[in-house]
Amino acid sequence: APGVWRDRARTRATPRDATRGSTPSPSRTRPLPLALLRKTVVGMGGPAVCGGQPHLCMDTFAICRLVIDGEEWASVEQYHQASKFADKAYRKAIQAVRPRRLGLKLSAAQHGTEVESMGNSEEQERDPSFRALENLYVASRIKFEQNLHLRKQLVETMGPIQAAATCGDAEWQLWNARVLERVREELRPAPERDDELIEGLRLEFQRREDYDEESACDRLAAARTAFGAHQRVIVAAKMDGTCHDLFLHPNDTIEEAAASKMAWWSASSCRPRCRALFREGRRRT
Repeated sequence: APGVWRDRARTRATPRDATRGSTPSPSRTRPLPLALLRKTVVGMGGPAVCGGQPHLCMDTFAICRLVIDGEEWASVEQYHQASKFADKAYRKAIQAVRPRRLGLKLSAAQHGTEVESMGNSEEQERDPSFRALENLYVASRIKFEQNLHLRKQLVETMGPIQAAATCGDAEWQLWNARVLERVREELRPAPERDDELIEGLRLEFQRREDYDEESACDRLAAARTAFGAHQRVIVAAKMDGTCHDLFLHPNDTIEEAAASKMAWWSASSCRPRCRALFREGRRRT
């Protein structure tokens, strides 16, 4: 997209901090080379495969917005890794890691690798109440409930899901796939939903020590209530006269709403007008 290439051009044109004799700021830190980044993330997550095709929406590293307990997270992986720890300051440090503008796949890989590395720390005290499977299920369900474009991509898939290998842990890879299959089936329209499959998966989940069905349902209900209480619906009119609903939060900018929320941004007829509006200033809704 033209906007992406302009961002890259500005990045290349920015003078190096070394020439200024100053300490590099986070915003100017050069991203990892492509080849090095690919080597870094081998075996550490990635898009799940369904129907012989990889699906980025099923990746726990995938960049999206999750609002849980009133806090925003950039991916399922970020929330999952931070939830392991009892120290609130360290949780906040993981939450503070922001994705870089490297494109969907590389941004997800870089960000997911960084928060996963922090989540593997042996120096920080672990939260004794942390239940890994329950946490992954709750975060994944919230992800697809709050991001409608990802939900649409998920429910359009059919057949078994093969999750990406996670550090060679075959068992966790299997349960990651089961989480995705359960969430997909639960979010299907009622006429297409396989209730027997859902019930079978629920029984499998309940046999695990790191999962509590009642606790998971309570956490999901609380997240839905908090998310819906702050959500606002704004009608966006396109140049061709059609209108689309935007589901926003009070802190969203117009650019964030258009770039990350609705399909109307992808319609070529509205892009020039949207860009013109953005240049006028990023006023908040």
